[in-house]
Amino acid sequence: MFSGYTNANPDWQNAFFASLQNNGVKYYMSGHDHIHQRSIITSPDGKSQVEEIISASNSSKFYTPKALNNANWFGQKSRELSISQERYTVGYSIYTVDGPCVTVDYYSDNRGNWSSDDCYPDGTTPQSCSTPGSHITPTFNFVKKETWGYCNNGKEFLVPQTAAYTTVEDSFEGTTAKILDGTNKSTAVDYTLRPLTKTVDTGWIDVARRYDKNSDYEWNHDLVLASNIFLLRGMADLGTEQTDTYVLSLSYDYHRLLPIQLGKGLLGLVTKDKNDHWVNAVDKNYGGTNKFVFGPYKSGYELGTYGVDLKTGTVWAVVNYAGDFAAAGFNHRD
Repeated sequence: MFSGYTNANPDWQNAFFASLQNNGVKYYMSGHDHIHQRSIITSPDGKSQVEEIISASNSSKFYTPKALNNANWFGQKSRELSISQERYTVGYSIYTVDGPCVTVDYYSDNRGNWSSDDCYPDGTTPQSCSTPGSHITPTFNFVKKETWGYCNNGKEFLVPQTAAYTTVEDSFEGTTAKILDGTNKSTAVDYTLRPLTKTVDTGWIDVARRYDKNSDYEWNHDLVLASNIFLLRGMADLGTEQTDTYVLSLSYDYHRLLPIQLGKGLLGLVTKDKNDHWVNAVDKNYGGTNKFVFGPYKSGYELGTYGVDLKTGTVWAVVNYAGDFAAAGFNHRD
């Protein structure tokens, strides 16, 4: 788009990237390369960047990425930080805009590994490689492979492999969220063997305003939210919703709680279940054993452990998925 290869007209590129960043553009969406690819691209002068989303192929053509040292890159691949990649499959993305937040759900065929061009779809059907125009459209089974997003009232944290998630911390209208423990243990790489970096994004829903308009934010008489709703995205590898095990802490507003709830520790971190009901956050873990602790988080607590720290005014839980979270008070504990 800059009238040449990746090294062409750097002044144009610098102006374009700066315009995107200065105007709050988070995603630059494109196609043409017949591959699902997410990357952080930096301008030639290193002053601006944007997340580039190359949309998956919707045809019988698939491209294989060139080597990083390919001459036609002109040494510019160092400006690309690889986040996610899927090759040789048909896919699509759904973008959902909800107030200040954008959520992207990427779906693709769960078979994948299709052949390209004249050998489409699988390279074994005799006529697919010998007779032009005789390609056979296979039966696709689309499944959700990846969810990511951002909120204008949140933050983004780049967490490379082996790095701690403890840099993730955000606040909104009196509620503070923080990851207390956990490490990016992913070993996923792209085709050129670059380790993939996590883009961990946060966001918020003002619970006071939502209570006025939507009764669904109060589940039932056993549970009332005591914080703003915290949105967490971008922690899972492509193809799974399970994340590394980490510890999430969220502050609560004691004015929204009953004295008996504070006195007996009848509060905790909650999330939405498949029926859109608020439930104990550890109930949605992949594995683990639920265990309540009346006190602060301590290093070594296993998956499923959760608790309340009255001294710091926070609830916390050891979980292994991302989603929407809040602090809530209970009338009883199962």
